[in-house]
Amino acid sequence: MTYSQHLSLISHVIGLKKVLLVVNESGCSITQIAVMQYCVEDVVATVHHDLLDNFYIFSGEFDVVLNGKKSCCKVSDFIFVPLSVRHASGMLSPVLKCSP
Repeated sequence: MTYSQHLSLISHVIGLKKVLLVVNESGCSITQIAVMQYCVEDVVATVHHDLLDNFYIFSGEFDVVLNGKKSCCKVSDFIFVPLSVRHASGMLSPVLKCSP
């Protein structure tokens, strides 16, 4: 990924994504840091067996489902998704996604 791709919004399967940092740029184990804006109708459940998902909520409220359990999230909440946990959410607000 080039530096110019970091600065622009790119299409993502479930909304828009602005990549801020990618693997090997930080000297640590983080694979990507991105700001994302999800579209409620586009969100589908997913499972990652090889990465952890972490989300920080900047604005809005939405429901997140982790392994079938629904919780309401709001501004300043942090969501940790362990390996192999099925997860989905519905939101219209930007979030910061960090995947160590």
